[in-house]
Amino acid sequence: MLIEIVDKAQGYSYIVDLDDGVSSAFAAKLPLRAPLRVWKEEVYVETPVELTLRGPGTIRVELGRVYYWRPGRALCMFYGVSEPYTSVHPIGRFVGPLNYLAVVEEGDEGEVKPHRPVDELSEVVAAFRRLGYIAA
Repeated sequence: MLIEIVDKAQGYSYIVDLDDGVSSAFAAKLPLRAPLRVWKEEVYVETPVELTLRGPGTIRVELGRVYYWRPGRALCMFYGVSEPYTSVHPIGRFVGPLNYLAVVEEGDEGEVKPHRPVDELSEVVAAFRRLGYIAA
């Protein structure tokens, strides 16, 4: 499932491809509004989604992956040299250039919603998806 995280203050939006195992939990709670938070080179947004994930998680993150931080029920996106405050669980992938996350400022108004491609590009997006690409 593709979701879109909109930074209303900066005029940017970010696309996340959620893993199949967590998509339905997020779909049931979207859309939602929450402030965007910044910690080191990480942007996260707290959600009402409570996931039951196996294992202790990790403190080593891979750029381009999206993580769930259990204590804050948050989606976490790392764009540089950073580490999570406590362990996180991988739940998806960031679609697009990570450096765009650097424009987010602490407390920017955020909206998380299902992503839908613009009508003019829907056929192109569908063609890329048929070829196995993550396209938004």
